[in-house]
Amino acid sequence: MYVARHMQHPTEQYPKQLQQSLSSPAALSKSPAATKSSEKPERKMANRDTEQKRRDMFKASIEDLRLEVTMQLKFQNKQAGNLTTLPHPQTYTKAEVLREAVDCLKWLQDRYTEVLQQKHELQLKTSCGLSIAKIQEPPDADASEPEKNGTTLTMPI
Repeated sequence: MYVARHMQHPTEQYPKQLQQSLSSPAALSKSPAATKSSEKPERKMANRDTEQKRRDMFKASIEDLRLEVTMQLKFQNKQAGNLTTLPHPQTYTKAEVLREAVDCLKWLQDRYTEVLQQKHELQLKTSCGLSIAKIQEPPDADASEPEKNGTTLTMPI
C-alpha cells in the first residue's frame, strides 16, 4: 500500500495548473511548429505594409508629376501669352500626365537648344567683333610710315 500510495501516475507528477497551462492554446502556440505558422501572417503583414508603402510612394510621385506638369503648362501658357486656367490636376489620367510630361520635356529641350544656339551665335559675333576690331586698330607709330606710302590695307566693317 505504501508503494502504491506514493507512486503517482505520470500525469499526476505535475501540478494541475502546469498541466492546464501546457494544454492551453497559448502554450501550444509556443511550440516550434506553431511559431512557424504564426510567422507567416507576420511576414504577410510586413509584405502588405511594404507593398502599401510602395503604392503610396508611387501615388505621391504621380501626384508630384501631375503638379509639375500643371505648373509647366501654366508656365508655357504664360510664356505664350495665353492666360487660360487648367483643370484641377486630379482630372488627369496617368497616360495624360505622361504625355504632358513628354511634351514639356520636348519643349524644354527645344528651348535649351535655342538658348545654346543663341549663345553660340553671340560668341561668334563677339569673337568676330574682336578680330575685326584688332584689324581696324590704328597702326603703331612705327607702322604709320608705310601707311603714308599707301601700303597698309584696312578692312572695312
